[in-house]
Amino acid sequence: MIPGHTGYEAKFIRQSPTKSGREARIVLDRRMSFMESYYDEPSKDYEVSALEINLDDQNKGDGVLYVLSKPHFDQKNMQLVFENIENRPWRLTDIR
Repeated sequence: MIPGHTGYEAKFIRQSPTKSGREARIVLDRRMSFMESYYDEPSKDYEVSALEINLDDQNKGDGVLYVLSKPHFDQKNMQLVFENIENRPWRLTDIR
């Protein structure tokens, strides 16, 4: 969090162990501009941002940031899936 700012409310946080460390999945509220809401932009349906982080046993790793995301639960694979409005999510590297 940045001092003087309220930050974003986390809607979902889950951490799971993996063979080489751990995985964290975080879903955050996304702030929408007035103009985005007023003009009923397509991005209005993507109300959250999502973050997936993979860390090894040394707490180093990488991840993915879905800026405009719509989460849904995949019943077949029993997991949370993030639908992203953009073609490519943001790749995060060298996380410590």
